[in-house]
Amino acid sequence: MGCRMKKKKNKRTIQKSCFGEICMVLCIMLLLPVNLSLLFMQEGKETKKETVLSSELEWKVLHKLAAVIPVSYEEETLKAQAVILRTNILAEEGADKEQQKNEQESMPLLFSYKEEWGSNYEENCQKLLKAVEETKGMYLEKDKKIMRMPYFYLSNGSTRDGKECIGDKYEQLKAKECLKDLLNKEFIKKEIIDGEKFAKRISEAVGRDISFEQLQNEEITYKNDSAGYVVQIHLGEVCLGGEVFREIFQLQSADFTVTVEEEKVTIKTKGIGTGFGFCQYSANEMAKEGKDFLEQLQYFFTNIAISKTE
Repeated sequence: MGCRMKKKKNKRTIQKSCFGEICMVLCIMLLLPVNLSLLFMQEGKETKKETVLSSELEWKVLHKLAAVIPVSYEEETLKAQAVILRTNILAEEGADKEQQKNEQESMPLLFSYKEEWGSNYEENCQKLLKAVEETKGMYLEKDKKIMRMPYFYLSNGSTRDGKECIGDKYEQLKAKECLKDLLNKEFIKKEIIDGEKFAKRISEAVGRDISFEQLQNEEITYKNDSAGYVVQIHLGEVCLGGEVFREIFQLQSADFTVTVEEEKVTIKTKGIGTGFGFCQYSANEMAKEGKDFLEQLQYFFTNIAISKTE
């Protein structure tokens, strides 16, 4: 009698154990397709970077990619930009460690775009992740050396010649036609600045007082590079570098013209960015025509090789 009771008890225990295991398996199956947004929500906490990508380098590329180029762009353009970002990160490895740390800490993570991207958040994350994974380890070299490769959003119709404007070290940056940029709705922008404020900023830049009345009577002349960007601007006797002037007034581009009027100054710019290297908008137009990321990189950078990390 005691034996029969013991057997029945064992049977119930085994059935209970099997039921528990079945429940556990079902739970695992439900939790297996982890939502990508939840995965990125945990970055910097308990989840390790390796749970999404295999290295810190690729993790950096992923987050920088989201920050520097429209996620709506073609996949091939995103791949080209990912290769450039990876190149620049590798080129900066010998730079100031504290600076690198500060840049990494200030880098927006993908989760910060959740509200901006809304219902497209997970799709966009997957798209960026794919661009990074499909170019994993790829970077650009010139003469077997890793160099920073510049990029910008929209040209004035052409990129700038690096050797002409910066020096021999940047001979891989040849002037390249980007005629479709002229059709971009953001191509031309006008900045209207109060005359007195304009004079004050010029005075601060040159270290001496210059009144707006003086500037109204001065002839404005420019020295431009072969692509049309301003190398120097002369406001009478005042001479400023094009990039310096651009920085003073936070202009979109160094291709600008200045018109001094009665009480204000109008500055008209063409394009967005430095004009050097990889033009994102033009590259994306190439992608729409079927050009892959390698063709895009070869168009904007001359005599470069594509290598891969181990």
